[in-house]
Amino acid sequence: MSLVSPVDAPVLFGCGMIAAVIYRRWLASRNEDWFLFLGMLVVGAFWVSLFVGAVGNLPVRGILPVVTTESLLLAVCFPLAYPFWFWIGAWALFLLFGRQPEQGGVYWLYRIEDRTEDFESSWES
Repeated sequence: MSLVSPVDAPVLFGCGMIAAVIYRRWLASRNEDWFLFLGMLVVGAFWVSLFVGAVGNLPVRGILPVVTTESLLLAVCFPLAYPFWFWIGAWALFLLFGRQPEQGGVYWLYRIEDRTEDFESSWES
């Protein structure tokens, strides 16, 4: 039975982008460690559902299991790359829009009005 879904990588990429938006808008000002918590939560949910599907022979994330002959190396290495796919999705969004409110990202170059927050320079503090 195949527990490795080809949809996992794009879904985790999208989840990373969504988590990056949530972090940048609402959580970055509270604590910088919230993004790590969001990543652990999302990737952990994927790993738990994969484990439950393997042990209980249940559909993984609502997708009916398909009987295939996949290599053991793929079945082990692909789920271990889940944090990487999550991080790449978040990194792409942070690159475009910036990680903190005072950072503009690449998108800042093409804006007419500057919406980034002012920050105090290290040499002025």
